[in-house]
Amino acid sequence: MAVNVPRGSTQKNVNEVVFSSIQNKVRASGESLKLLDVPCGHGVFANFIRAQYPQFKVVGIDLFEKPDNPKFEFHQTKAQYFLLENKNEQYDIITCISGIMCFDGAGDFFNTIYPALNAGGLFVVTNDNVLTVRDRIHFMIFGHLKRFRLLYEVNEGNWNVIMPQGVGMLLQRSGFKNIKYQYTSIYVEDFIFLPIALVIYPIFVIYLLLFKGTKTASERLKLFPFMSLIARHYVVSAEK
Repeated sequence: MAVNVPRGSTQKNVNEVVFSSIQNKVRASGESLKLLDVPCGHGVFANFIRAQYPQFKVVGIDLFEKPDNPKFEFHQTKAQYFLLENKNEQYDIITCISGIMCFDGAGDFFNTIYPALNAGGLFVVTNDNVLTVRDRIHFMIFGHLKRFRLLYEVNEGNWNVIMPQGVGMLLQRSGFKNIKYQYTSIYVEDFIFLPIALVIYPIFVIYLLLFKGTKTASERLKLFPFMSLIARHYVVSAEK
């Protein structure tokens, strides 16, 4: 039976992909788990997980937002502060949905997340994908990516542009393994750019495979599939 996963404050279908990763983890472990959602925003996803898995201990952290009616343990603080102050607390799953675009120091953040996971723990991080044909054209004409404003205000929300290959590199530096990439969130208007993507991708693949580096051909194609030119969001999962 299909589960209706709430969208929350991210792009459509993102939470479905994250939930699918969580389901796979639950099937593999077969036990009650501890999950940390940071930043949890208004708590939509954390409340959903708590409803789906009542046996879970669910903790949410957010520095700016505050859930109206959290069914989970909530702390309004900076994630790094909380995790450093609670070093003995470890989690089986940590999710960071549409979060790293809102703050700096992603590498330091991942370094703090890593020891907070149990051995074999799952970390899922998502972010806006700026590799799309739409973003590339928009940047060429207007000087900024589609989902990031040209001029930032002091309290700007989405401002930190991090591409999936950067996330993968930072996760590797922090010690994570089994890093997997998924692309999701396609809207009807995105198909306008499909013909351009079909022309660009074969050329890009040749460039990608000839580019010097340590990654295998399989790893490169999994990092940059055709969907990376169309889908508006990427989801990266990794294990401790």
